[in-house]
Amino acid sequence: RKAPHTGVMMALSPDQDAQLRKAYLRLTRDEEAAVRRLRPVIEAHVDDLVVAFYRHLLQFEETRRLLSDELITQRLLAAQRKYLLELVGGDYGPAYQAERLKIGQVHERIGLTPQWYLGAYSLYLELIIPLITNAFKGRPAELVTVYNSFMKVIFLDIGLAIEAYIRKSNEKLEFANRQLASLSHDLEQDLNVKRHDLQLSKDQLRDTEKLAELGTLASG
Repeated sequence: RKAPHTGVMMALSPDQDAQLRKAYLRLTRDEEAAVRRLRPVIEAHVDDLVVAFYRHLLQFEETRRLLSDELITQRLLAAQRKYLLELVGGDYGPAYQAERLKIGQVHERIGLTPQWYLGAYSLYLELIIPLITNAFKGRPAELVTVYNSFMKVIFLDIGLAIEAYIRKSNEKLEFANRQLASLSHDLEQDLNVKRHDLQLSKDQLRDTEKLAELGTLASG
């Protein structure tokens, strides 16, 4: 990352990196605590949310094929339940962000596009926002605080998912560039060898022509 106003790249610690991401979103400690108030709400509805998520996956060929194995399906749904509870855990530091990056990398590796990831978030927002509204009904100021805080966490997660895709794409590009550079180096080496061999052939031909000329002179 670049230092502000300098353009100079800095190596940040995991904690500094995590704090910087939250600073970009203006996600404060008070807002993290506010999101934690949603934990009982999500716990009460988490099974319904996971079922809705599962039905959502079945609508698309690219995700439906992943659910053909019962063991994989159960592990996926258990992981999704854990994810939803962590989403309202109130702790969005280095460990949380590293786990979200890992999830994005897994999605990229198995071929799920960012559109699918964004679609899943759209589904959860559609289901969770009415729960928030109902839970804080009659407390408008608290509702606004909790809602805004929760949306910042959602944006944090979306940003981490997109960053994971970008990182993997950059890694693939760097690998391709290394492969291309290696191939170019090998071709250059091969070309140099061929140039050397061609020069030797020319020298041998020149020597042969000289011998022929000497033979002609001697014969004359």
